[in-house]
Amino acid sequence: MSNFSAGMAGGGCIQTLDFLSRFILAGRKFDSVPYSHSKPCSRIHVVLLILYQESGNIVDPTEANDMDQLLIKQFHNGLIKCPLSEVRDAMPGILPIIDEAPVPHTNYVVDAKVHMLMPNQFPCIPNWHGDAIPRDSDLTLRPDLADASNRLFMWISNDPLPEFEDAREVLPEKWIEFGQLDIHRGTISSQHIWRLFIRLMPSCLVARPRTGKDVLRRHTQVYLDCSQFTW
Repeated sequence: MSNFSAGMAGGGCIQTLDFLSRFILAGRKFDSVPYSHSKPCSRIHVVLLILYQESGNIVDPTEANDMDQLLIKQFHNGLIKCPLSEVRDAMPGILPIIDEAPVPHTNYVVDAKVHMLMPNQFPCIPNWHGDAIPRDSDLTLRPDLADASNRLFMWISNDPLPEFEDAREVLPEKWIEFGQLDIHRGTISSQHIWRLFIRLMPSCLVARPRTGKDVLRRHTQVYLDCSQFTW
């Protein structure tokens, strides 16, 4: 995704250029920032935390027990059917993550969701399914029309992680490549936790891509069995 980043830098948006320039400057501070955490953290985490501190928030990196949770809490609800070229304006904080995605081209749309989960909550409708499987006019699934050349990608910050029917390994903070017929399901949360989900989907699979303010996700749902949930 390095070409996409290079293209963004010349986008002409003052807000975007400000974010990118601050990101670069923060990256230069990386080696001089001491930190110790209960779990390993990446360069992206440290750089974003520096930006978070520079925005006026008082956080000591040596005392941040779970940096990714701290960062996810700063995002808005997310994106829906957002063209890749508009992420820089709509949710620039996820650009370092998207930049690592192994997409074959830039004609993709982005879905992003931020969840604050409690135990026994699902971040998505549970049960096995495939993403963007074609349907006919009666909304009946037509897996025979799926195109194996269409590659999708997802990134999840932390548990709960999805399960794939073929039992492939899914790791937090790692891009996962899959196709329309790679059946998978969401899993239930076992703890109080913030979670960031990002999916990249070829534009050809999206009937009505959005643009401008319409790409902002206004709310995120959780799903649960009310007979097993108490306040």
